[in-house]
Amino acid sequence: MSCPSLLAVGSLALLAAGAGPALAQDGPSFDCAKASTWGERLVCSDPELARLDRNLQARFEAALAAAQAQTPAALLDLRATQRGWIKGRDDCWKGLYPNECVRANYLHREAQLVAGWSLEAPSWVTTYRCGSTAEIRVSYFDTEHPSVRIERGPETDVAVGEPGEEHTRYTSDLGSVFLVDADDAWLQWLGGAEEACSLKAD
Repeated sequence: MSCPSLLAVGSLALLAAGAGPALAQDGPSFDCAKASTWGERLVCSDPELARLDRNLQARFEAALAAAQAQTPAALLDLRATQRGWIKGRDDCWKGLYPNECVRANYLHREAQLVAGWSLEAPSWVTTYRCGSTAEIRVSYFDTEHPSVRIERGPETDVAVGEPGEEHTRYTSDLGSVFLVDADDAWLQWLGGAEEACSLKAD
């Protein structure tokens, strides 16, 4: 994801810069009478997914505002990644557990948006030394699927924690993997070689 550097809503509503408020307090953020995809129809039939959709729509609107304050390229990239997310959500019908897949997609996307666009304050920010010279600054976010924003020099990536792992393992759409175990960590930056990391002394 590239945001500064890395709903179910109707596709048109999601990609509009000025998406409106939810049409019903207990429904999704789009008009179910106009639902046209499998994913949208599923969200309309499931109150929990509808709630996640409203939450994600609010996050997306906040991310749009942040992107508009940056560059036209940032806004275009955000919209492009959202279109990709919608397609991924709608492809969940192909799996064995489509409802669980859609739910996970919502939580994963919310975590990406929060960490990528700093939509809330991080719970912890620290610095690790990885390999012999590289330093990374990591901001942790307490989203339902935990997420991190990793800054390595001028580059930034956003990774989301994978539920069920013994240790916290974060992965990004760009190929980064960040594994944390107490004060130790391991990093594969943008799909490169794995490096051992340790907390930098104050």
